Amino acid sequence: MIKGRQYVLTADRSLMSHYRHNMLFGFIVCFPAENVPPFMFKQVFCPAVPFDKNTGKADAAPLGLRRIEAGLMQGGFDRKDIIIAHPDHINKSIGQDTKIVGLNVMDPLGVGPFPSATTQGQVVTINRVIFRDLCMKVKDLKEKYGFKVVVGGSGAWQLSFDKNIREEYGIDHLVIGEADDKIAEIYQNIIAGNAQEITFTRTNTIKDIPYIQGPTTNGLIEAMRGCGRGCDFCDPNLRMKRDFPIDRLKKEAMINLKHGITSVWLQSDEILLYGCDNSELRPNKDAVINLFKEMKSLPNVNYVGAVHLTFSSAMAEPECIRQMSQINNFGPDRWNGVQIGLETASAKLIKRHMPYKVKPFSPQEWPWIVRDGIKLLNDNYYFIANTIVIGLPGEDDDDVRETIELIKSLDGTACVVAPLLYTDYHDPNKTVTANKLTKLQWELYFRCWYLNAKTVSNWVWYGTAHFNPIVRMVAVTFTKLGLWYALRLIHRDAKRFAGVELM
Repeated sequence: MIKGRQYVLTADRSLMSHYRHNMLFGFIVCFPAENVPPFMFKQVFCPAVPFDKNTGKADAAPLGLRRIEAGLMQGGFDRKDIIIAHPDHINKSIGQDTKIVGLNVMDPLGVGPFPSATTQGQVVTINRVIFRDLCMKVKDLKEKYGFKVVVGGSGAWQLSFDKNIREEYGIDHLVIGEADDKIAEIYQNIIAGNAQEITFTRTNTIKDIPYIQGPTTNGLIEAMRGCGRGCDFCDPNLRMKRDFPIDRLKKEAMINLKHGITSVWLQSDEILLYGCDNSELRPNKDAVINLFKEMKSLPNVNYVGAVHLTFSSAMAEPECIRQMSQINNFGPDRWNGVQIGLETASAKLIKRHMPYKVKPFSPQEWPWIVRDGIKLLNDNYYFIANTIVIGLPGEDDDDVRETIELIKSLDGTACVVAPLLYTDYHDPNKTVTANKLTKLQWELYFRCWYLNAKTVSNWVWYGTAHFNPIVRMVAVTFTKLGLWYALRLIHRDAKRFAGVELM
């Protein structure tokens, strides 16, 4: 009989990868499972992090799991009793001594905004399939050893609506929210048998958040929580803005660097508002530039990446973008990527749902801000993954037409646009699905993917330059054929649901 660790933490296979050092490749798990061969996901774009063959211990883990690991240790749990396990080898970590298995999730049911847009809610995504597979494996072990299963992370809310799914998946408890400094108490309550089935929690201050104790996937560390812009459809941006001090960021980055990870990715909801404390939401240029300089000064740092920023901040302080590029030595043969929310071109919808997103500019200026912002970022060697939201409450045909015209104007730029279907985090019945889209919304959806197919076809050879030659050829061929095939499927569905011809 295997003894196992008392507290086993893991995440589904979609989160346990460095994504070949390009996090954009991770989006492949949001596509239909029936259209993507497993080897394309597992071997080509998202190979697994290394692990210990004897214990199943993963060498690196998602940042969220590292926070939970550290929170348990901060709360008095012994480090030797805790393990972050590789999901494919979790049976090596679980045994008769195991009390709790904790699962970190981002999109367990494949119903988040991006997967809902890639599948129109009609087929099952890769991330849903692999999360279910992991749960079934853990459920079998649970029947043998009798431990409790706890699920948390940014996608835990998806499992809160249907108890039948939780029972089917063998889930005993959900933790929704920031559990950094609360997880030890939650686990103690679970062990004592008096924990709630669903716990909502929040961390108040940065000092309550424990330091990570091991390396993270892609060298990701947390520079900020919240952004202060408060878009009403964006759950992360409803959180209070908090900045992590640079001294702390350096210490956490060094943990990754000592394990051979040479990039520092700064997680934030709006990196250009780091150090900003003004009501106009104008970037603190000196604070941002100093942040990038300090992180780049660490030994063996190849580059400092930013996960998210906004066009309004970039255009308010373009020198930040120029300096970020110069600090990283970006150039024609050295680009980096960033994710930005374009959302809509409609001034009416911006006023209603995201009035602070455009500050210090006005909603009417947004299309100009987007176009010039993309040029600014492209000129400084940033490739942009944009998102828009289709079906925001109150959206009409005029709003959609404005956004279509903006998307058309982006042809030839170094950017893609992911069309997300509006997701209501509190009432699933208000979430937009394919059968609710109008003819114009289908045209907008198609225009985005047409732009993406053209852009990615031009850029995929560059983006896979660090792959070995055979894998590179497979990746490029699959990507190009897959995108144009996807356009045919979009045309089919548009005709099926709305009777509209797009090609």
